[in-house]
Amino acid sequence: MKMSLMCDASGCDHIEYVDGITSDLIGKPCPKCGENLLTDEDYKESMPIFAAWKIILAMGIISSPDDPRSEGTLVEVRHHDGETTVKTKVHKP
Repeated sequence: MKMSLMCDASGCDHIEYVDGITSDLIGKPCPKCGENLLTDEDYKESMPIFAAWKIILAMGIISSPDDPRSEGTLVEVRHHDGETTVKTKVHKP
């Protein structure tokens, strides 16, 4: 499963791919603008969501975009400021 930190500062488009969202990333500054890429609140709120997501992936209900066998509809989940968004898109390998 691909994971990333995205800068939320106005006008900044930095995206940083990481192996996982871990507590050592809390407070990490954006290399472009210096803003915080991950707040403690977002980290704590997102952990249950990511745990459920991993279970859904393991059950094969949906595919992760980084799975070479993926095809059909892929799902992207993001959490920020207490809000979780889910986006879908058609993927053709």
